[in-house]
Amino acid sequence: MDKVSIIVPAYNAQGTIEKCLESLLGQTYNNIEVVVINDGSFDNTLEKCKKFNDERLKVISTENRGISSARNLGIKNSTGEFICFCDADDFYEKNYVEKLLSMFDDNVAMVACDYVRKSKTRQPKEKITVFTRNDALKELFSDRYLFVQLWNKMIRKDFIQDLKFDEKVKTFGEDVVFAFNYLKSCPENLIVKHTNLKLYHYIPAKNSASSLKVSKSRGGGILTFKNQFVKNF
Repeated sequence: MDKVSIIVPAYNAQGTIEKCLESLLGQTYNNIEVVVINDGSFDNTLEKCKKFNDERLKVISTENRGISSARNLGIKNSTGEFICFCDADDFYEKNYVEKLLSMFDDNVAMVACDYVRKSKTRQPKEKITVFTRNDALKELFSDRYLFVQLWNKMIRKDFIQDLKFDEKVKTFGEDVVFAFNYLKSCPENLIVKHTNLKLYHYIPAKNSASSLKVSKSRGGGILTFKNQFVKNF
């Protein structure tokens, strides 16, 4: 039974981390580990995490180095065959892990889902879209199916190898750079799957490590990264 590691960077997330962890530890798929990187929080984030008595939860505290460094540390300390991400102010539908993992087979490099932008959203009739690896590389920048974020995706740890988030990126863009480089490192004959089920709940927050998420990753920022990484592809 494959293990899935869920990496959660957390910075001053005392108001949201409990709901986040409840959704992760309450997944219908049980063989998981939740790796929280307490990224130099000076509020009660760590104390909130300690309330959970669950051997699947691993909390690592470090000095504040930013979300990219936190995710790198999370990957380094993960033991699962598959990896996904969650921001500390967001949460999963209870079948997030089970559904995404079920879409994998030996020919799949990455799977992705849609996400909830509002608190109340009806689930659509499921539709699964399949991309070649090369088409997925381009689709990352279109904001139609795969999106630029990593928190709506599950990937294989074996294909990460020495790949890391760019710790020099302090604002936005680290997600799409990592996802793009991850797919480039995967065998070209593999595919990427997307389900239109809304399994991730995105909650805007002002004071979290992920506060510059969706809104800041639109428009000119995406075009900049697209021009930088796709022009020679």
